[in-house]
Amino acid sequence: MHHLRRLNLLRRWLMGPRARRLEWKTPAAPAAPPVARSTGRRRNRWLGWAVATALLASFGGLAWLASRAPTVDAAGNPLYLHGSGTAPACVASTLDQAIGTRPTLPTACAIQSASGGVTTTWGFTNLPAQTVTAGVWSFTMYWTGGSGATNDTVTVTAGVSATASCVGFVATIPNPTTSWSTTYGSSGVVNTTSPFTVNTSPIAPAVSGSQLPLVIPQGGSLCLSVTLSHNTGGRPSMLYDGVANVADTRIVPPSIIVPEALLGLIGLAAFIPVLAGRKRLIAFVGIRK
Repeated sequence: MHHLRRLNLLRRWLMGPRARRLEWKTPAAPAAPPVARSTGRRRNRWLGWAVATALLASFGGLAWLASRAPTVDAAGNPLYLHGSGTAPACVASTLDQAIGTRPTLPTACAIQSASGGVTTTWGFTNLPAQTVTAGVWSFTMYWTGGSGATNDTVTVTAGVSATASCVGFVATIPNPTTSWSTTYGSSGVVNTTSPFTVNTSPIAPAVSGSQLPLVIPQGGSLCLSVTLSHNTGGRPSMLYDGVANVADTRIVPPSIIVPEALLGLIGLAAFIPVLAGRKRLIAFVGIRK
């Protein structure tokens, strides 16, 4: 602060005659202050404190408002489905940001639909505390196979587990009045080609497909469940854990916010002057040895 010359004026306003002792360069011997000028100096000193108080209040107000400003987030990142074991009969396992490495059938993982539905679960487990913001969720699925008038249904749900396991998790996405389901196959249903994307959408008119925030506790998991139900024709299979644009079935949640873990250290900023130059701090506040 000494090298910022304009601060000398503020320092003289605040400290009065004592500011002379803070100059690193030896100043000329000051003349004894006339009694007639003491009132002016006192007025300047109060003016300096008023300026400093106003600055402190302004920056404090900005900090307070910033802590309550809405968070602006980028779009959510895709989370890819993975399996373990030998393809195509993989065992569904994890969910993360890494694209799979199994190229195509018969090496890509596959799940065949069944009458009455077959449900499989994946988990993004043991996460730090975070929040999935409100918004629309999407699911992009690759599929193959089936014969005749194929018509199947895929239903997707998601939720949170408080542990590092998704066993028995409770699905809360989609919220009530919304749906996350569609049909696919070769018989002229909604999605006749692979891949396709289904978003959370309203069931009733004038209802948004946006979902409520999803809070994941420390050590918890984001869980995804996919149900493949066979209706007519031959049974197709969902492909996953494959390379990009081949079999990389995935979900895209709204953006995820991880709380800033270093905000608690902001108070240490007040001690930086103490650590960096204790003698200068003592001199600034006018403490004499």
